[in-house]
Amino acid sequence: MKFRPSQRPTTESVFAAAIQKFGEPSVTDKSGNDIWAAWKFGAEGATAEKLESPLGCIGTSDFPVGLDEFTAKKAKQAASMCGIYIDFVVRGDPTGLANELEMKMMDQLDLVHDFDADNADARKRIDAARAKNVGNAAAAPKL
Repeated sequence: MKFRPSQRPTTESVFAAAIQKFGEPSVTDKSGNDIWAAWKFGAEGATAEKLESPLGCIGTSDFPVGLDEFTAKKAKQAASMCGIYIDFVVRGDPTGLANELEMKMMDQLDLVHDFDADNADARKRIDAARAKNVGNAAAAPKL
């Protein structure tokens, strides 16, 4: 999100809003004009776990349109390590005003379940379409 020049909050106020929403971060880094933080939750509704260093739980390729076998397998492997992971960066200028906010979240805990649920739903739809099509199919040609 890029802030409009006339509506720029301070980087500190954006960070404070994130803390109000998600609680104390697992790990933070304030460098230059920017504030970076991450929250790692081991369960839904839990308090963020403290970390010594950030986890590599979110990458740009981790946001598929729909789930596939590779993503589901990766999520299953990362579920215990990453849990629900939020990555937050607010970028500012030397005056302390924020220019942009970037946030990403990956729920590794439910991703595998969602993949299985999506596949079960797809199987039901295919089976229903198959039953309908078979019932309405033309007779076999005479050979």
